[in-house]
Amino acid sequence: FSFTSSSSSSSSTTTTTLVLETEEKDEKVFPYLRFVRENGLAFPSTSSSKVGGGESGVSGDDGNTTNNDAIMNISRLVKTLDALKYALISPETKVGMFPLMMPIGISPDDGNAIGFLLEPSFLAAKENIHIGAIVKARANQRQIEFVAKDATTFIRRALLEEEVNALKRGGLMPVRDSILRSSSSSSGLSSSNAEHAEHDRETLARLAASKHMLNAYTTQNIGSFPDVIESLISRHEFVKKDETSALVACEFYINREEFTNKWARPYAINARTLRRYENRESEARDAARIALSVAPWFTLGGGYGESGVSGSTTSRNSSSIGGSGDEDAILPPLTGATLEDMKKLVNMENMDAKSAKNMLEGVGTEIAKEHEKNVPEMSEEAKALKRCFDVLDYASWGNEEGYESWDNIREELSESYEKAGMKRFAEIVKPSGGVMN
Repeated sequence: FSFTSSSSSSSSTTTTTLVLETEEKDEKVFPYLRFVRENGLAFPSTSSSKVGGGESGVSGDDGNTTNNDAIMNISRLVKTLDALKYALISPETKVGMFPLMMPIGISPDDGNAIGFLLEPSFLAAKENIHIGAIVKARANQRQIEFVAKDATTFIRRALLEEEVNALKRGGLMPVRDSILRSSSSSSGLSSSNAEHAEHDRETLARLAASKHMLNAYTTQNIGSFPDVIESLISRHEFVKKDETSALVACEFYINREEFTNKWARPYAINARTLRRYENRESEARDAARIALSVAPWFTLGGGYGESGVSGSTTSRNSSSIGGSGDEDAILPPLTGATLEDMKKLVNMENMDAKSAKNMLEGVGTEIAKEHEKNVPEMSEEAKALKRCFDVLDYASWGNEEGYESWDNIREELSESYEKAGMKRFAEIVKPSGGVMN
């Protein structure tokens, strides 16, 4: 099933135009497209930015893909979530919601909100707001969880799991039907499931027989999903009893392009896994310190192993894959990788957030003082942007007075983004809008 379209020919351009016009008229999709358009959101062509804002190493005049791409991707994601029985909510919902998130729906299984992470940046003296990874979070939960790199990756996994379940148990394929129905009505052409099947029956039969095979195939052919990779790590640790393979899998997790120096969760899983093995306590502490230093604290995530819910579909899909006789059909959760666990590993559980940040950043040390002598003083805009990161971290830490929830920090966060020159994003995070129930 293809999710890409070429604009090299007039016929392709015409088809794309028809699709876009149809999406604009779709009552379920329109609120999200309007939000994107009114706030000037776009997908980055490439990105090396730190999650939450800052400089972005993107290509092109403004580093963004066209609004057409955004419309197509968001439309397909909304329709996929609707087919999976997510309760669609307004993208302007703010109360209880993670401030840097464009929400789309609420999971029917665990009550988590799912949506796009928004990443503000400056490029060529222009404010950009990039549509980042798909993430999920519960109301006022202090961390968010990475779900998928982008809409295409999310949908491809949903389609694969749907095909596997259809082969194993029979029944309908609502995600595929929804996308094909949309494509047919937009282009005026008829389509069928068989015509667009992405996987042959032999492959699906092999994947249906083993959750491990499905996880490995998903990682190799579709993309990186934390719940899938953590399941692979858990299998090495608890089923195969293979310390070396478990730690190699942790390194694989850390080095995936989606996570390296952007998400703390893989580093926390590495610390947690090291700690379980004899004579690795010191390595575990170092890994925990890295987890607390490499990315914003809200990216520590958690809960993938505990919930047993697939990162891209509902538990109805994931739990039916892999029979009861499969050696890894049921694995113990990878507990011990939360923010609280990392605090304990580095003896910071009783520290306030500001003291912890100063210690991790080496504030006041001789090395830091020497470094400050050789670095130009930060501009007011840069100071304000750093304040944004600090405010998000304070709320994530859990015991910083005045930063008890996402709702508590919206005003200060909005003011800081405005001082940093990101006026449009300041408006997005401002404390107003709907309620997340």
